[in-house]
Amino acid sequence: MKQRARKLAAMLLAGSMILGTEAGNAVTAYGAEDTSVGAGDLSDYGTLPPDAWGVVPSPNQYRYQKDELAAFCHFGPNTFEGVEWGEHYGDRAPSDIFRLEQDFDADTIVKAIQDAGFKKLIITAKHHDGFCLWKSEYTDYDVEEAG
Repeated sequence: MKQRARKLAAMLLAGSMILGTEAGNAVTAYGAEDTSVGAGDLSDYGTLPPDAWGVVPSPNQYRYQKDELAAFCHFGPNTFEGVEWGEHYGDRAPSDIFRLEQDFDADTIVKAIQDAGFKKLIITAKHHDGFCLWKSEYTDYDVEEAG
């Protein structure tokens, strides 16, 4: 027990030598001269901040960064197929691969995202396989055809 107490005391002593003993003071080794910078040394407030270098964000980019949380909604054919990357669709019609069997309740999804603290919702409206979540005049591979 004495040996354990000695070890603990030695560790505490070593720690105080390495870390210093008073909160807020500079870290100094035992017996070393204190060369720390104190609050009195910081009275020159005339130093200007550095100039921006390189690219800085636009006001819109900065505002986007400050919003912090954005949720992504990637909803499409794969939601119903259990496959990734539009695999195995072949010549199947949109009505075969995009099936809304119940009414889509976007309000509940948006409310849940807002309640979680997100400030933006980004929807993947056109997927890598070309499926469009809107009626498109350029393709039949869209939600209108899935009807």
